[in-house]
Amino acid sequence: MSRMADGESAVPAYREWQWRGGDYRSRIPVKERLLSKRRIEGYCWIWTGQIDKNGYGRMSVGNRKQFVHNLSYREFKGPLPEGTEPDHLCFIHACFNPEHLEAVTQPENSRRRKSNKLTHVDVSAIRILKEPHEVTAKRYGVHPSTICDIRNFRRWNYEGRSS
Repeated sequence: MSRMADGESAVPAYREWQWRGGDYRSRIPVKERLLSKRRIEGYCWIWTGQIDKNGYGRMSVGNRKQFVHNLSYREFKGPLPEGTEPDHLCFIHACFNPEHLEAVTQPENSRRRKSNKLTHVDVSAIRILKEPHEVTAKRYGVHPSTICDIRNFRRWNYEGRSS
């Protein structure tokens, strides 16, 4: 490798590290790596790196593959409380926007996944419709309380609004 006259390398330090057999990615902060693989779609940050068969983003940190939404939660919000995992409030597995992640228990996360019948378009329409909750609930095949929660931004709060 060629050196410049004053002893400095002409090659960036992270490339030298890679050439010596190391992993240059370990020198780039995780938050910076996350943001470099982000495509913004609406309010979601869609992962453009590796996606697994279930649609979740994956990234190597050290010698271990990790879920991108877990990394995002830790980098932007801090450590997950004991016994919790991040749940996607927007229901998009490839999204890693920390505002769309909520720490919940595994049983709660499973319950939410099973009750996921609505799309972003459905939610937007529900919020616009001025008919009673019961009528809208029947139209979409959900419980009236779900419609009430959506309209009051207690569910599907992916727009960053507080309830």
